[in-house]
Amino acid sequence: MKGLLSKCAFVVAVVVIASLQALNPPSPPQNFWGNIKHEKHLKVTKILSWHKSQDPNVVGYKLYRNGVMIANIPHGAVPKFADQGRRQESKDTYTIFAYDRAGVKSKTLTVVIPLV
Repeated sequence: MKGLLSKCAFVVAVVVIASLQALNPPSPPQNFWGNIKHEKHLKVTKILSWHKSQDPNVVGYKLYRNGVMIANIPHGAVPKFADQGRRQESKDTYTIFAYDRAGVKSKTLTVVIPLV
């Protein structure tokens, strides 16, 4: 019975910790912005930059283009991503969020890079 109680206490502690983490998401990256670099043959590279989250629990960033994940960037990497080979006439919406070890995500930031 004693072993069962300690297992139950452990499960309850894990659930409480996970619930508290969900209530306290990590702080998001800051100053998310994009720029355009022209290439040949009507193509462009859309360069995205941001300032890293100051939250010590952040382990990385997930970057999406038009709702589809295009990169998972570790927190220790340079906070920049080059989305190469995009058509000049494409308008793209990019979103980014930070996440911690438990997978809890921060507030999402969005930038729209218009048609060229």
